Amino acid sequence: MKIRFAEKEDIDGINALLYQVLEVHHKGRPDLFYGGVKKYTDEEILGILEDPGTPVFVAVEDGKILGYAFCMFTEVKGSHILKEIKTLYLDDLCVDEACRGKHVGKALYERVYAFAKESACYN
Repeated sequence: MKIRFAEKEDIDGINALLYQVLEVHHKGRPDLFYGGVKKYTDEEILGILEDPGTPVFVAVEDGKILGYAFCMFTEVKGSHILKEIKTLYLDDLCVDEACRGKHVGKALYERVYAFAKESACYN
């Protein structure tokens, strides 16, 4: 398994996982969430992938996307109460239901954590 930055060619695999996530939400709270939908359009995903402020990592094995981690940088600047800090926020992490229990999520989290350190993030 390899953890790397997501690419445009990964959109179909990411979409499959986005549908899985929304289905979990729909089953748990059908009063709030629609079924059969996903969080982002393909155009929105492409925009996220092209934005250096919103890195996305994927776990890949044999050409299949096993999981993803959507992240976003936030920065505090010019505050009169807080020192300048940079944060890498982990917005969404998903592992394909067929791969759960194989430490894919742990590997994604560890890569995100290492990337935050490489990027001089405070947290």
